[in-house]
Amino acid sequence: MRLLQALLVLSPFLSIVKSENEGCPRPVLTPHVEALGLQLLSPPGTEAHLTCAPGYTTQSGVGVIICSVRGTWGRTEFVCQPKMCPAIDTPPNAEMHFEDNLYQSRVNFTCNEGYNLHGASSVVCQENAEWSASSPECKVVTCGPPPIPDNARIVYDIWRAPGGKAKFGVRGTYKCVPPMALIGNPRAECTSSGTWTVAPMCQMVTCPSPEPIDHGHMSSPTMSNYKDTIKYGCTGDYILSGNPFVQCLETGQWSPKPACGAPCSVDIDRGRILYNGRRLWIKELNPNKVFHNENVSFYCMNAAGRCGYAVSSQCINGTLSIPDCFEVPTRFKYITGNGLPSEITQC
Repeated sequence: MRLLQALLVLSPFLSIVKSENEGCPRPVLTPHVEALGLQLLSPPGTEAHLTCAPGYTTQSGVGVIICSVRGTWGRTEFVCQPKMCPAIDTPPNAEMHFEDNLYQSRVNFTCNEGYNLHGASSVVCQENAEWSASSPECKVVTCGPPPIPDNARIVYDIWRAPGGKAKFGVRGTYKCVPPMALIGNPRAECTSSGTWTVAPMCQMVTCPSPEPIDHGHMSSPTMSNYKDTIKYGCTGDYILSGNPFVQCLETGQWSPKPACGAPCSVDIDRGRILYNGRRLWIKELNPNKVFHNENVSFYCMNAAGRCGYAVSSQCINGTLSIPDCFEVPTRFKYITGNGLPSEITQC
């Protein structure tokens, strides 16, 4: 009797459990897999047809599962993978930035310096495995005619101007009509912004009267305008150091002028020297004079090796230094030549 009463009390709960086992709830599917047309509870024997979500395609597995009498769906290996859009070739003069060409992937385009982008700057792989737009085009930047200053002209390195417009990177050099001087950057270039670099100016430039140099002379310039030149020279035994020609510069100043260097005397009383490839006793150097920038060698003694060697010294504007190693020989040695470093074996 008590068992019957207990069954009557639990009968509603038993009916609920039974009703839950009479069908299969909606299946839990792997990502991007869909089951179409299913109710909240499908009776045993129901076939669920699986498909891939938009933008995805079947990778593996059978697209059918069946509801069992136990209220569970059969196992499946059905897997979906993203669709793949066609490969994109990099447009000329452009760069592409992307990770892959799968569904929802984005490709960004940028143009190289000097080129402008025409078209979409990015495209997306759509669910139909097609790109959202065609690849853009990178067109070269062009500049209009360059500014030409008064009294100037421009000489192009290479002229590339379809339709009268210069392409990016075209360069040239400004030149002024003589005697005008060019002030500023002489180079012109069509830049990536579609404009030319700043043009220089051409203006008249004059230089003051040139200065004389000591112990020298100069030609008299007929004019002292830009690029006029004069020539310097030296008097007597003085030798010119530097460029004999100076020029009036665009700054209104002359280029550096030369100088005249004085000759030197060889200030030793006795000994032999090497001068202009000749070994001379000092008395044979007549007159006793070497010119500015010339070299004279003096003979020194290597006591350890008992041999002689020559040491060169240069005449610089009237000054000729005697090497510290040189020793003036005694009168006897000078007359006989015995033991002089210039007369013994050379090291």
